[in-house]
Amino acid sequence: KIIGVLGVDISLKTVWDTVEHTVIGNSGYIDVVDNKGNLIAHPDKQRVLQKDTVADRSYVQAVLQGTPGHQTAMSTTGEESLVSFAPLEKYHWGVITYLPKREMQAAYNHVLWSIFFIILAAVALAGICGLYTAGAITKPLQVMVGMCRELAAGDFRNKPRLMQRADEIGQLADALVSMRSSLREAFKKVSESADQVAASSEELTASAE
Repeated sequence: KIIGVLGVDISLKTVWDTVEHTVIGNSGYIDVVDNKGNLIAHPDKQRVLQKDTVADRSYVQAVLQGTPGHQTAMSTTGEESLVSFAPLEKYHWGVITYLPKREMQAAYNHVLWSIFFIILAAVALAGICGLYTAGAITKPLQVMVGMCRELAAGDFRNKPRLMQRADEIGQLADALVSMRSSLREAFKKVSESADQVAASSEELTASAE
């Protein structure tokens, strides 16, 4: 015998506020999707109100299947980004964060230009000081170019320093190590932000029940 029906309302405004106040880099953002891949939270509230669906994206399909992870893909605003996602398994929701790839590329390009000008200076100095001096300068530059290639390939692991110098080249090497640490922390914050939003959504649902 059915006595009654119990319903629970979840305030989407609270979810929106949580997402809106979570910072992802300089221009990153967070999406929350329901079990059908419809946007529950997004920077453009109109898309949420229109029940815009993003279910066709591979990372949305993965998170709705309960699989967390990271990948480089087009964001829901059409920008190539580092995408991190985590499921809310109890409700089959997904929390997705986006960090635009251009933010990482800008730092990478800055370092490449710095290396380019230093290489030009090294070539000029080589003509004056001879092959020995050129070898002593270009070898560490090659090491730093290798570091830049690793960064471009997404390898931000902390590695032992291959050289210790107190001159300008050493300062550039220090800058590369610092940039690698900053990018590693940025990726870490992306994952932590996804977990934070997931936890906040769980707490919100639990309190509503």
